[in-house]
Amino acid sequence: MEKKIKKQVLAKPQTIYVEPPAGLAKQCRAELEGLLKQPIIGAKFEAVITEDDKFLKVENIDYRVAMELVYRCLTPRNIWLQIQDSHVGSFGDLTKSLAKVSWEFFLPQKTLPQLEVQSFKSKLYHEGKIKELLQEQLGELAYKKKDDKHRLQLIQKSNRMVLLLSMAGDDLYKRGFKSQLATAAPLAEHLAAGLLWDFSDYEQVFVPFAGSGTLGFEAMFQALPMAPVNLGRYYSLEDIPATPQPTVNYLKKQLSTSEADSLKLTFIDLDAKQCAEIKANCKALSKVTGYQGEMDVLEGDFFNCATDHLEGQKVLLPLNPPYGIRLGQKSQGSVVFYSKMADRIVAIRKACAQLQGFCLIPDEDSYKALRQIIGELYWKTEHINQGGRHIRALYFKG
Repeated sequence: MEKKIKKQVLAKPQTIYVEPPAGLAKQCRAELEGLLKQPIIGAKFEAVITEDDKFLKVENIDYRVAMELVYRCLTPRNIWLQIQDSHVGSFGDLTKSLAKVSWEFFLPQKTLPQLEVQSFKSKLYHEGKIKELLQEQLGELAYKKKDDKHRLQLIQKSNRMVLLLSMAGDDLYKRGFKSQLATAAPLAEHLAAGLLWDFSDYEQVFVPFAGSGTLGFEAMFQALPMAPVNLGRYYSLEDIPATPQPTVNYLKKQLSTSEADSLKLTFIDLDAKQCAEIKANCKALSKVTGYQGEMDVLEGDFFNCATDHLEGQKVLLPLNPPYGIRLGQKSQGSVVFYSKMADRIVAIRKACAQLQGFCLIPDEDSYKALRQIIGELYWKTEHINQGGRHIRALYFKG
């Protein structure tokens, strides 16, 4: 089988589907393009990126380079390998198409992955029946042992069926190192990474309303840089039969080091429990990665805290203030609160050498108030979806 895998998988260009964070496909694409320009693995093919519904579709990519993207990317939610793409206009067509899949190349022996089915604008609209048929076919081939570590997604759109296998397993925002995850309505790591992607050249990250520390950690991973493969999580690609183990070992060795620990992180939160959670996560990160950079956790009020530590520094200030479920209510953001936030941004800019950052804002009136007060510090606005809610990300720099 090894020769067949080399001939049909490793020697041929593949197609992957990358799930970007909602509203931030541009940033995810920029990350992909940057990594594809200078891969660690020598690329046999020139990959091409196009947008495909909710995905960024990367065609003509070397399987080994796809592995590298899974290990290095910060902004995708998940990365899926296309293992079948065919015309399917009936359940008979679907049965024939599934029978042509070289399952032995992609699924560990006897493993029945999580099955996900989506059908759009198709005569095969009954997703439950499609899933049942897929499970029956796998069962007939002895893939019966349920394994939640592996995920298979079938997308039927019009008369086209695409079958995708996750190369990550669990979604990639699950970095794997955090020991504490009690924060209400946390900001998903891949979304945080997307929000932070356009920043560069900062010496200190100051994170108010710090939650579990996500924005600080993600800023650090980008600045050093530090590949997520170092964070201690499992990747299902490592159990895919087509995956060459020497490539796994080589990539992990090449990605095991980062630049000098020169970035300072400062977290501040009013809640003592949150501060304890951040401290635990900082400790867990250091244990998993060996990172020894400065990470301070302060219990206090962002609006009244000292800013001496920011003087003369190039500061990144990502702001994710509490709203909605984090306040225990469904009310819109307060104009007074965000006006106060704007005043604080302006004051911090005066205290440091350079300031850049963003503020997440849930309503239009608060957005307008903050933008008006910060004046020339305004940079741009992105729109994201957080927990089903439209959020404005107002960026500033100066």
